[in-house]
Amino acid sequence: MSNFKIKIDTKKLEKELNKQMDKIIKSTEKEMRIRRKKEENDMNVLSQNAEDMLSVFLEKYEQTNDYSVNGLENEFPERMRFCIKDTMETLQMYDYISNYNFFIGGGWSITLTPESLEYFDKKGRRTELFSILVKDEEKLLTDIIEKDNRNDNITEFLQEKIANDPKEIFRGMIGTLRNNGLISGSWASNTIWNVKITQAGRSYFERKELYNKNTLNNNSTYITATNSTVFTGNITNSNINIDNSISNIQKQIEEKCNDDHEKQELIELLEEAKEIIENFEKTSHIDKRRKFFNKISNHLSKHGWFYAEIVSLLGQTAIKLLG
Repeated sequence: MSNFKIKIDTKKLEKELNKQMDKIIKSTEKEMRIRRKKEENDMNVLSQNAEDMLSVFLEKYEQTNDYSVNGLENEFPERMRFCIKDTMETLQMYDYISNYNFFIGGGWSITLTPESLEYFDKKGRRTELFSILVKDEEKLLTDIIEKDNRNDNITEFLQEKIANDPKEIFRGMIGTLRNNGLISGSWASNTIWNVKITQAGRSYFERKELYNKNTLNNNSTYITATNSTVFTGNITNSNINIDNSISNIQKQIEEKCNDDHEKQELIELLEEAKEIIENFEKTSHIDKRRKFFNKISNHLSKHGWFYAEIVSLLGQTAIKLLG
């Protein structure tokens, strides 16, 4: 009878167990956060990857009106190649899909929930997530609303804009309106299809007025005297607000910018903005940096949100100093 020994690599086994435990802990924490938001009747806002994936699902739903949809992995952005299954799991945890299958050959199938159909519209109507558009984006939204009121074809209108737009400025603005839940539509054959304006899009200007009013009430005080009105900013938490704004912009750069070169440019511009703010706080004077604002303007068409955030940041600093 021969003797044999089984050699067990305990270090490798321990490493694998720790890896699996860490995965379970993170999954449990994530599930608890989602459950807590549901109990608080609060909306779960998805990551950029999850929103992009849900957009693909909803585009397919619009074509068939069937909650069960399927496709191939190459329909998702390239950056999602290694996290498709995890992102599907996230959507299932958030109750935006009821089940999913991801096959070895790259195919997939999922079943949407009724809640998923309202996600982008609900997100667009959230006051705390309200994002003010830049002037050109607001003009485009106004044109869309007017054409929809006249029962004109919005899809053809935007397709014509894209066709006559060599610099792809309108493509970027349409993407912003879509990402903010103001319009719905799907991209195919290098253009936009099946465009519809959402309730969030219709009520944008009304909500903007309310947002500005609430912001003014929360951050300022008016003292009325004879024949005069004196404005004074409430700056109790101004430093905290500015720091939070900078952190929020950094987070958005990571989530919204997929190109590493562009991401680095935006980070450098944010650092320069911080330097301008520091000098502004010391001298009460904004340096003339034409190149800085020109660089920001170069990103306006694709990253209009960044332009708006920087302007807002400088505005917060000015209000703080006025106080």
